[in-house]
Amino acid sequence: MQTVLAATSWSSKGEGVGAWIEIQFRYHYLVRVIEIVQHFCGCESNKDIEIEFSEGTVMEATLKERLGANNTDAAGYDVDRIEVQPAVYSHSVRITVLTVYASGNNGFNTIEVFAHDSQYCIMLHPTPNMNFLYS
Repeated sequence: MQTVLAATSWSSKGEGVGAWIEIQFRYHYLVRVIEIVQHFCGCESNKDIEIEFSEGTVMEATLKERLGANNTDAAGYDVDRIEVQPAVYSHSVRITVLTVYASGNNGFNTIEVFAHDSQYCIMLHPTPNMNFLYS
């Protein structure tokens, strides 16, 4: 069974580089994919991010520049799909902005963490199964 753990609409206050969000799960999950949708405005577009898992694995990813209606999914959003290879067994994911295309109140519209082998499905808002920390 695949589990989707999601956070919606996080913004930093005037931060770009160095802004971070950490999603803490109540249980350990085998994380396979992270999907991120940036803010709609290109003026708040993150470029390079660091993804750190609770067990110590660190990876980096480059996100697409937010360009508006071009290169969007069916809902009209630019989705960055990050494959976690190999999958990581973790109870938290911390995402830190390393570089930006433009800086304002940078953040993300959504962060979805796709995990495997769980009976829990958590969507769209904090629940007792998740905790959010951020800069």
